[in-house]
Amino acid sequence: MATPFDLRHVAVRRASRGQIHAGVRRHLTYVAGLENIPLEGPVVLVANHSSYADHYFILTLIDALRGDGPGGNTWFPTKAESFQSRLSRLWHDSWFCYPVDRSAPGEEVFRKAQEILDQGAALCLYPEGTRGDGAELLPFKSGAFRMALAAGAPVVPIALGNLHRVMPKGARRPSRENGYVVVGEPLTVPDDTSELHKAASQMRDQARERIEQLLAHGATAAADRTSVEAAAAAIARLVHQRLTRAMSEDGRVDDDTADSAALLAELGLRMAPAQVDLLAQQARCRALGALNRPAPVRLVRLAGVAKDVDRVLEDAPDHPFAHYLAGALRGRLPRWAGGSRADAKEHFAQAAQDPALASRSLVALAQQQIAEGDHAGAATSLAAAEQAIATTDARGEIRRNRISRLRSQLTAA
Repeated sequence: MATPFDLRHVAVRRASRGQIHAGVRRHLTYVAGLENIPLEGPVVLVANHSSYADHYFILTLIDALRGDGPGGNTWFPTKAESFQSRLSRLWHDSWFCYPVDRSAPGEEVFRKAQEILDQGAALCLYPEGTRGDGAELLPFKSGAFRMALAAGAPVVPIALGNLHRVMPKGARRPSRENGYVVVGEPLTVPDDTSELHKAASQMRDQARERIEQLLAHGATAAADRTSVEAAAAAIARLVHQRLTRAMSEDGRVDDDTADSAALLAELGLRMAPAQVDLLAQQARCRALGALNRPAPVRLVRLAGVAKDVDRVLEDAPDHPFAHYLAGALRGRLPRWAGGSRADAKEHFAQAAQDPALASRSLVALAQQQIAEGDHAGAATSLAAAEQAIATTDARGEIRRNRISRLRSQLTAA
């Protein structure tokens, strides 16, 4: 199935995407388990269904995790009645919905699902088949699991809690209620899938039981401060992973990655506004986005980010990654915008005390030392940086190459 790139559909998404994300941020007070959704590749999401808001919450979460490229689109099979009026059809077509005759779904439904998953996109299915009242789950149907088994895609259960109160049936606008989302580990695929209907039924029963458990867990965890802090810390790690995976050799990411990772950080900060790891990662997203702007705009934005990082360090003066960010910003900015090579070196030295940041911080420190003409200090920093590269460092080879290039500069000097 081709992605809808009709200009009308693009215009609808551009006009409404920000409002959808803002609405979800406003009403989502707890989200956990996002690390169970793969950052790329096909995935089938199975969720309970009690509100029209369900689409928006899942769409926003996948946008935050994957961006809005072809692999980040979330598709929704939707009742055919939603496509009858011209305006409704335009809206649903724009937001990756496709019509399904619920009274007599045919093989075409399975073909479309296969096309979507072949794109590496996400397919969201509601096994209840229709919206429930939110009080208890309706019986699950097995069609969603037959699609997943036929496609060989992982099936991830999602519990959407209290959304029936966020946007009740028949409501045109959301209420003041809030909801929560808990994502479970991928379902276990039966050992014997030769009988597709039997295997799908086993997964159907497993999914219903899992989603019931996730709903109960979310209702309790959303009110527990320790659980909320743990969930926010997990999102901070996910933002870091998302940026690191997409980063080029020169330390840049595209705008879509910077924006989507920033959205992910904002979702975490909605439930834990003072979580310092998330605040640091949010600043990192803003800094990476600023690097893609023209020089005058870039400097203004980076200076603003530097002030945000200073505020993080006021609350958490020993935070290693905030020190690394502060060093990177102070070393890049001109003096009139708050730059200082001496301050940058101090921040990098502080960040280097954390083993997870030692290698990158020491390389950055060496760059500042080379700029100052301190070649002996730079040689010492580069040697320490090389020793500090962890075997599990995904960017270890990139860092070794950078160290080699900096040593060549020292030799040529």
